[in-house]
Amino acid sequence: MPRYNDGSDIGLPRNTSLTQPWSTGFTQNSELFAALEHRLNPNWRAKLNVTRTSSDYDGTTAFGYGALDRETGTGVTWNGGGHYLYKNTQTVVDASLSGNFSLLGRTHELVLGVDRQSVESFWNVGYSSDPSGVVPIDVFNPGSWQPAAAGPVSRRYNPWGQKQLGGYGVLRLHPTDRLHVILGGRYAKYKFNQVYESMDAAGNWELASGSRFSEPGKFSPYGGVIYDLNGQWSAYLSYASILKPQALSKSGPPPGDSLAPVKGKSYEAGLKGELMEGKLNATFSVFHVARTGTAVLDTRYPSNHEEWSGNCCYLPQGRVTSRGFDVEVGGELRPGWQASAGYTYVSTRDETEGAPFSSITPRHLLKLSTAYTLPGELSAWRVGTSAHIQSKHYVKDTLYDADWNPVRSYDFTQGGYAVWNAMLQYKVDPRWTVTLNINNLFDKTYYQSVGYASGSNYYGSPRSAMLTLRGTF
Repeated sequence: MPRYNDGSDIGLPRNTSLTQPWSTGFTQNSELFAALEHRLNPNWRAKLNVTRTSSDYDGTTAFGYGALDRETGTGVTWNGGGHYLYKNTQTVVDASLSGNFSLLGRTHELVLGVDRQSVESFWNVGYSSDPSGVVPIDVFNPGSWQPAAAGPVSRRYNPWGQKQLGGYGVLRLHPTDRLHVILGGRYAKYKFNQVYESMDAAGNWELASGSRFSEPGKFSPYGGVIYDLNGQWSAYLSYASILKPQALSKSGPPPGDSLAPVKGKSYEAGLKGELMEGKLNATFSVFHVARTGTAVLDTRYPSNHEEWSGNCCYLPQGRVTSRGFDVEVGGELRPGWQASAGYTYVSTRDETEGAPFSSITPRHLLKLSTAYTLPGELSAWRVGTSAHIQSKHYVKDTLYDADWNPVRSYDFTQGGYAVWNAMLQYKVDPRWTVTLNINNLFDKTYYQSVGYASGSNYYGSPRSAMLTLRGTF
């Protein structure tokens, strides 16, 4: 859904659809996989896994885009009208050796492996002769849009792909009966190649843009320590490094060069244990994540977005941190009654700017669930409920005019909300069970995600029901 150009909610019904009946897509997916395992001896085994997946897509598009002017009712227009042909093939090969060995009178475990991922894709696009983004939409009564049929392919994105090659290892040491140490890491290389070509007036293909990115081999370590306090409780501490390529985000001036990967570190510590003589499991953890280099928009240049070939222009962000804690308790409160509760608190901050960073992430999140089997002659029936409760989140945005000059900055908020679900189950016999699930039981209207004034605001799903018959035979 779009919003008003001051960021406020239009309040469109959830069944509003800013698209057209002829906007359809057909996708065909297939997967082929094989696994081979060889036991070298009682303690060691070798594994080889190969997976190949492919996806083909053929579709047309129509969508509304733009912020709505409250006074004039204009600003949202029809976009799309293109015909898209897409194919993606991914091949993953993973070979590993795992086993246990003795050292200083103790038994330990080791895993060593190598893997390779290859993704190859192409996009062919044909556009309508009618220009996109011109025909206005009355968002309260969208009506029909019938542009001229999409013409022959005039853009192609080929080759488009990425390759990763890496090796990894995990060592689990047990110095004492209570102390356990985990050491691991991955060494990987990353290559990305994306070319965008367009057809000129004479019918010749010419290079429009391209993104070629190669990340030299980098080592990403991780590790952890677990100490068993007693037979019911353990304390742990873990560390992991972060390395995330962002080849499609480019630095200015246009056409730009790919930014360096996001780098960072993640720390977590906590307790895990049992309550009520093992009937309940409980966890408590605190975490701290710090990263640098995340792409943020460079306002010195007009925003330029070329689908599947790179976006310009961006700057690498300074240090961003996420801190918080997580608590979860779950298990059997009494015979036939299971319940769980979890609460997460998180605070994100841009340390360079000294201000909050991710306003989209809710600061508070509470999850509850319970299920109860009725007693006696009604024991074939089982009832349950669950809830997702979160605090408000908001988005900051800037509105630009046609020449990419900033007009105004604003923020808009999705207030805190709770979504409840219900379950009713009947056990027909020991082999067959019928279950009715009702999601969003009270039909709560809310935005599951908020984006910008011009779009990317998605309503949460309305109330829905699913009836399932499950059996074994």
